Amino acid sequence: DLILVTTRHETHGSIVIDALNAGKHVFVEKPLCTNIEELQAIKDFYKDGTYGKPTLFVGFNRRFSPCAQELKKQAAQRLNPLYATYQMNAGRIEADHWVHKNGGRIVGEACHIVDFMTFLTGCSVKSYTTQSLKPSTAYFSCSDNQNITLEYEDGSVCSINYIAVGSKEYPKE
Repeated sequence: DLILVTTRHETHGSIVIDALNAGKHVFVEKPLCTNIEELQAIKDFYKDGTYGKPTLFVGFNRRFSPCAQELKKQAAQRLNPLYATYQMNAGRIEADHWVHKNGGRIVGEACHIVDFMTFLTGCSVKSYTTQSLKPSTAYFSCSDNQNITLEYEDGSVCSINYIAVGSKEYPKE
């Protein structure tokens, strides 16, 4: 009755689509998928609503921590848009590692933080911008050293600093 998808990121989308089409409920570890075509196929599956269709769960977990729950309570009481910054000191991973493929670490891991910021604001992303570090050597990659700024429908602005160049002595999050 339920399919658990805990494979490498590039296989998530096709497995999710196949499982939904087979009438199975799905729990997929993040990311849901790694490309626009797969995302559109999943959206199309639910385009007529969810009634009578299998349930799809994505394994975002940051929003469920006690700290996140308290932050959400505080944010819900605000009168103005939220301004928030989240830093993820992800650490360097060799350039030939599979996590760099099919959307890389931003799609595969920073998606947790996009979900968390969306949870805190309680509304949809209106626009976004990104800035990448441009290393002078091949040791670090610009794809996993990025600042992502999200503007939300309510005017909130959330910034995510996802870096691989940080000190190992500094915590990951």
